[in-house]
Amino acid sequence: MRLVCIMNLLVIHKVCLPRGEIVMKLVANKYTEAEVMKIMREWTGKKQDEFGNDLGFGRMTVQGYERGVRRYTFETLMRIAKKYGYTITIEKK
Repeated sequence: MRLVCIMNLLVIHKVCLPRGEIVMKLVANKYTEAEVMKIMREWTGKKQDEFGNDLGFGRMTVQGYERGVRRYTFETLMRIAKKYGYTITIEKK
């Protein structure tokens, strides 16, 4: 079963698996770098300062990432993925 959830006017797909697990799927190339960061933070349910503290940087850094005025590295993306159990997949069609 595929449900569509609207989060801050961005369409995110929720996939419900047979065992009752919910998988959130984001096709990153449909969003800006800033939007991807905001979506990942929102999935944690944390505020900017809490999210930043968990990862070793402050609210202003997170805010800069989400506004697109500061760029994050792939290393930062991987740190977020490891901390929150996200899987980053790159696939060729």
